[in-house]
Amino acid sequence: MDKEHLTLQDIVCGDFVQEWSEIPGKWSMPMYVDGTFGDGSLYLNFDGNEADPWDANVKDVYDIPIDWGILSHFGFFESDTHLFEIEREGWQLAVHVFKVCNIFLANAMLSNKDRAILLGEVNSIRALQHKFYDETKKPLKLTFE
Repeated sequence: MDKEHLTLQDIVCGDFVQEWSEIPGKWSMPMYVDGTFGDGSLYLNFDGNEADPWDANVKDVYDIPIDWGILSHFGFFESDTHLFEIEREGWQLAVHVFKVCNIFLANAMLSNKDRAILLGEVNSIRALQHKFYDETKKPLKLTFE
């Protein structure tokens, strides 16, 4: 892997992440963090799971990068070309995704009836969740479909 894995300090319960597995050599589906433990163990889960959560280790867990396809799986709708929007907790969250030299860049904006806030560049679903929380003090609850 050429990307850096996350650390326990990066993660809070509810964050969406993905796990890299060496055996099949591929990414897991996006899952949310359901529990963290001091030894680096994590519980990962997904909506609709009726079994035990997945046991994972933080050294195998990575961000889910934002691109043109992933946001729709999290309930965002494309309101304009590469502009994705969702409403949560009385806020409208808009993410503009564009591609420069084979790299996806995303900028987010948050607004409600009283104000608009430029959240700036976000490179992952987890970073978007954290920036939403920083401004609203409410978790950005998402579901992966």
